[in-house]
Amino acid sequence: MAVLGFHVVVTLIALTVFTKLKARFSFCHYLVLKGLYYFTPPSTYELREISGKRFPEKKRRKNIDDTEPFNIPKDSEFRVLRLPLQAVSLDGVPFFDTLCFVFDYLIFAFMVFTISETFVYFFPENRDTNVSVVWLFIAAAFMLQALVKLTASNIGSVEVSDERNLIFSFCAISFLFCTIFTMWCDKITDIEFNEGYKNFTKIVSNFLKEQQFYSISNYEAKSPILLYIFLSVMFSAISSMLLFPSLRYATMYIQAIRSVGKLKQLLIHFTFFLPLFILTMFTKPVKEQFVSERFPWITESRYEIARIVLIIIWALLRVAVAKAHLQAFLNTAQQKVITLRKESGFIKSDQLQKMIIRYAQYFCAAALQYYVPVFLTAVVALILKNLGDIDFVRIQMATSEVEDSSSLASLKILLNFSAQKAFWSYCIVMLLIVNVTLTVFGTIYSYNFMADQNLVYGIDVHSRSLTAFPAEENRTIFMIASYTLKNDSKVFLLEADDRWSRINGNGYNFDRTIGEILHMDAHPQIKKLTFAECSFKLEGGKPVSGASICELDESSKIVKTLSSFTPKDPLLRLLRTEFQANGDRLALLGEDRVTICDIRDGGKEMKESWSHDLPGRSMMNAFAWDKHSSNGNGLYASSGSEVFFFDTRTDKKDLVLNNGFHRISSIACNPLSSNRIAVGSEEGRIALWDTRKCDGPITFKFDHQYRIWDLKYNHTYEKLLISCAGDGRVILYNLENADKEEGKIESELILEAEDSVYGCAWAGSDPFIFGAIGYDGRLTASKVRKSLKYKLLQGN
Repeated sequence: MAVLGFHVVVTLIALTVFTKLKARFSFCHYLVLKGLYYFTPPSTYELREISGKRFPEKKRRKNIDDTEPFNIPKDSEFRVLRLPLQAVSLDGVPFFDTLCFVFDYLIFAFMVFTISETFVYFFPENRDTNVSVVWLFIAAAFMLQALVKLTASNIGSVEVSDERNLIFSFCAISFLFCTIFTMWCDKITDIEFNEGYKNFTKIVSNFLKEQQFYSISNYEAKSPILLYIFLSVMFSAISSMLLFPSLRYATMYIQAIRSVGKLKQLLIHFTFFLPLFILTMFTKPVKEQFVSERFPWITESRYEIARIVLIIIWALLRVAVAKAHLQAFLNTAQQKVITLRKESGFIKSDQLQKMIIRYAQYFCAAALQYYVPVFLTAVVALILKNLGDIDFVRIQMATSEVEDSSSLASLKILLNFSAQKAFWSYCIVMLLIVNVTLTVFGTIYSYNFMADQNLVYGIDVHSRSLTAFPAEENRTIFMIASYTLKNDSKVFLLEADDRWSRINGNGYNFDRTIGEILHMDAHPQIKKLTFAECSFKLEGGKPVSGASICELDESSKIVKTLSSFTPKDPLLRLLRTEFQANGDRLALLGEDRVTICDIRDGGKEMKESWSHDLPGRSMMNAFAWDKHSSNGNGLYASSGSEVFFFDTRTDKKDLVLNNGFHRISSIACNPLSSNRIAVGSEEGRIALWDTRKCDGPITFKFDHQYRIWDLKYNHTYEKLLISCAGDGRVILYNLENADKEEGKIESELILEAEDSVYGCAWAGSDPFIFGAIGYDGRLTASKVRKSLKYKLLQGN
């Protein structure tokens, strides 16, 4: 030890122990994996048992491939096992070896650093070279290598082109920010970057003169622009590598606080916001408030030590709450299964297994994304402590700006405290800015995304009808109905919870045989769950169409029929039904006729009060009440490519417009502005019309590929319109600029389903919530994005 020095001996011992131990023992197994659980999917054999497609036991044909995927009902009660996470489970998983090596090496690096610092504390006069900083440099290099591997996995694969584009775009933006920040950092942060650069260049200049390199000895006068560019390139690359780790941590943070107790939530919140407080301590205004005459016991040296200690505490707290974050990540597999079981339809067996197991397979990458950013900052903080001459115990002594000439010939000038302190302080500030900015941004994005995400609920039969209850102001509810002749018809009352996390549903039987329900419309005034329906069934082998007004009784779980209607023409098939705005009359649309019934008397049989034939016979006819006409008695109806306006008091019919190209399949009347209608056509075009000027539409938009089945104006904000079509798409339109000269309509794709989407509706309780029903029986409830919502609320 007398020859090598204490620090070198400790390093050799630690290196020997690390080399011998890493093959037999890993701290990662106990500090990272222990106490965590993962979920495994059912085997292929179990899935075949559920689906009914068992392996043939006898006379197996040669062309049968047992590994070929098969369909599984999404709502199947398959078994998902919860197993403890062990090293054996992760053997062969990507990044497992990297995680273990980085974690183990960090433990030894921190141990060597602690032992060396303890020795320096008890023997401050010792002048042996403290090589623990070499361990820290190597640890930083290993963590950067892990980040490079994680980033390369996002860049190299063709399947993640979106992630690759995001990384490159963020790298370019980061370069611009880093350049601006580097040039102006001394004005707002306590880095003294320019002062450190001047001291470094002055020492280098004197060193070159001492070595008689007179031609390049005027280094002191060089501009720092190359240094600015170098640092900007370096940290823009590091920022791009920290992009997905920070976003992953933000997602884990949101999931973790929802699955732990109040005390643990408080600790997680404190850990999340601590780096933001540390970053503010590197700003000049905050430092001036603490290092002042008001707090004489807070010296500049103690203030610098406090910043480093807080970074170490931050790293320790991240380790303390790591299990909650990592388990929340693994629990995502279970949440996916719960969500899947609410849907209808089928999923391939291999897709189901991949959906469940992929979170365990990605665990090592997620763990690296969680640990590396904070540990990298902690390592740089310890490097600053050593090379910046910041002592945990003694008060920092003033050091001369330039060494005397006798020491200039030594390469130790590269470790000049002033230059090193400025550089590593800059590194810490940049890492803190990247971590804080990306995690805060990721949290805000995740909160908005998770708050505005679509909620899905599926039934096990087909459906074509959806309605919401405008009079229901306290509950976000939708109603869908079955579309089948095989089973007794049902309606399903679906309600989104207050947290917008799931949809709860119950099925209700009718008090009579209904058949296929084609369309439903809720009563606009009655607060009870009253609705009208038109349906189709077979009686004695003959088709029979009818309509009725029903009331859903949640207590008795029965749909009671209040009044019914049977067309005079037994061959007439009813397609749609819609209440008048005041709820006094009910309009029924058939293949070639519009019928209106007066329902004010409340009789068991609805009596026809008005009817009118339509030219031609079509299953694609559409109609809508015009509440702006006299007493709301006007009615728009389409037949083929023509739209007519009927005055139901005088039996007057006017041709409003002729589309001229394709048949019109849906009509929506603006509830707030008169003479404005929106029509959807067979070829997928939406057109806005002013019925006073029918020479051409105000504007039109092609966003659908097939016929548009339904259109709905928002009942509060006339600038919002939703549509659904046979291509499975649900699109939200912002009509703010529709009346302007350019006539542009903003559209946003909300859903792209596999089957046709037949109906859409706005919720009665919230004007920014809407739903759509697909033929597969799946209801998708969505929210208007917050930026558009706030824009409408502000009246812009």
